[in-house]
Amino acid sequence: MRRLILLLAVACLAPAADRTRYSLNPEWRVLAGDAPGAEAPGFDDSHWASITLRQAQSAAWCRKRFKLPAASAGRKIFLEFQGLGGEFYLNGKLLGRQNSATSLGFDVTATVKPAPTENVLVAHLTSSSAPNVWLHVTSRLHQTLPLYSSLGTTGVYIYAEDFDIAGESARITAEAQVKNEFEAPRTFTYTTVIQDIEGRTVATLDGGTHTLRAGQTADVKASGMVSKLRFWSWGYGYLYTVSTVLKVNGQAVDTVATRTGFRKTEFAGGAMKLNDRAIQLKGYAQNSADEWPIVGSSVPAWLADFSNRMIVDGNGDLVQWTPGMPSRQDVESCDRVGLMEAIALDAATPDAILSNRNNPSIVFYQGAPDAEAAQHKFDPHGGRILDGGQLPKFSAMDVGPMRIPKDEYFINQVKWDGWVEPEHLLARILGHWTNQPGAKPDVRVLSNADRVELRLNNQSLGNGQKADGFLFTFPNVEWREGTLQAVAYDANGRRAATARMDSAGPPAYIALNLRTGHNGLMADGSDLALVDVEVMDGYGRRCPLAANRVHLSVAGPAKLLGDADVAVEDGIRRVFLRATNQAGRIVLQANSDGLQLGVIDLLSRPAPLTSGLSTEPQGDDLTPYLGKGPTSGSAATSNPRR
Repeated sequence: MRRLILLLAVACLAPAADRTRYSLNPEWRVLAGDAPGAEAPGFDDSHWASITLRQAQSAAWCRKRFKLPAASAGRKIFLEFQGLGGEFYLNGKLLGRQNSATSLGFDVTATVKPAPTENVLVAHLTSSSAPNVWLHVTSRLHQTLPLYSSLGTTGVYIYAEDFDIAGESARITAEAQVKNEFEAPRTFTYTTVIQDIEGRTVATLDGGTHTLRAGQTADVKASGMVSKLRFWSWGYGYLYTVSTVLKVNGQAVDTVATRTGFRKTEFAGGAMKLNDRAIQLKGYAQNSADEWPIVGSSVPAWLADFSNRMIVDGNGDLVQWTPGMPSRQDVESCDRVGLMEAIALDAATPDAILSNRNNPSIVFYQGAPDAEAAQHKFDPHGGRILDGGQLPKFSAMDVGPMRIPKDEYFINQVKWDGWVEPEHLLARILGHWTNQPGAKPDVRVLSNADRVELRLNNQSLGNGQKADGFLFTFPNVEWREGTLQAVAYDANGRRAATARMDSAGPPAYIALNLRTGHNGLMADGSDLALVDVEVMDGYGRRCPLAANRVHLSVAGPAKLLGDADVAVEDGIRRVFLRATNQAGRIVLQANSDGLQLGVIDLLSRPAPLTSGLSTEPQGDDLTPYLGKGPTSGSAATSNPRR
């Protein structure tokens, strides 16, 4: 008996398991319009549509059932809503409301029903933009969430100072707000572990031992010089995982893993420096909703990377989101692809700053007149610039709603090469080389080279007429079937870049080119596949003049979004497939009169879901883009005044 009592005492003293975050996005019942009494747990929603929250639009009632995991007994439970405006209820109780789509959180420990009882979560939406709903299960001794307006808490803050860019080192500091909601004091150690992109530990920082009395909240900090760092940069989205850990009796009771990057910024006299290298700001102004046709902002994280990566590939280094705040999904996407951001702050300035202060891509704040005080209080070390009208005014990216690049995109790609001055000589032939005999089109070539020669079937047609610094024109070129080649030469007459364009033959078949996330198409009811429907000639070249009507049909657990009968434009049409909640084989076929059938055969993968809770990463597992490499140590311009 004495041994049993001793074991029970030890068990009572042992700290609870670490924190867990669950996604509540799958399996909602949704009704557009009014539904009196829908906030009540027993309301009959059996006739409502069953979709993921990502598909819900404004002015809709949304209801979800879930059960807490068994291990949540005695722990803190928080709900966090991202990208949603409206009223929110749990088990019939009004949690709160907000008009904007910024992050909102609630401590629902006293309202949520313990396992295995079912809970009913209800949202009456007024706005929705790339939403997420998270369930956080934490110890009663925990690091807080960065939800100042709703919870009055500030979360974790990670920043770098004392940079030595050439020496690859900086002082890394991780601050955390910690709260003790036990009924007795708790003593804990605070440790920060920094892991690189491969998961290797590069530094462990000791934050000391602390004691909090019951109900007390305090800030703790760990700091130290870290060497052999890789700095986040343009087109080099190098991210570290910084884990801030609370331990009691040597056992972790609360761990917050933050994906972040370290970079040095400087903005003075109208000049911008990133990691001590001058950079000319160039890019696009994108709508903060970042919508696509048919699906709006209801796209998976990998598709946000696809869209934002186009700016980087087009040699843009900055995106201005307007109006209002972008989604968390887009902010994290810009971190991964290495794209600087300017975000507009509004009346919810503290929450906007707190939720974004660990994101290296956010370099500029714009907007609210009271932002300076909030920045000084909540983000004094982030190296972010409060724009006072110094930023250039950008236009929207010329890629069309389905992100198919147009001529203006390629013009900017050539004009914007390099950090300040061109660092690579580029060449691109605009338009196409598919015509009828007797045609004499002007051929236009984009290049940042000094001279461009045009060749047709290896025969020189001379040098182009240069205008606007980048556009070379070859007037009245007699069309002949074959290969057009532009050869760019540097100032010393050396061949530096080439571009090739082949004339296409008559349409022969339909090619279907599939894009999915790195894990394939997930059967979560929300994931998308992007399919390019292309009309090709017999040699596998797209037919740029094709405008064929194509009939699309899909078999299996997926839905074709939009019309099944479409017309290609310039030989291409881009369409969406959306996965259902059922995994399995999917076959997409494309038919057009006189053309060989196009077919895609793929398998969607199961998306684990337990009692309405998902642990699938929402972009956290996507690989950062490192294509442009780390910041060069060489000067970006030969003119020190630029």
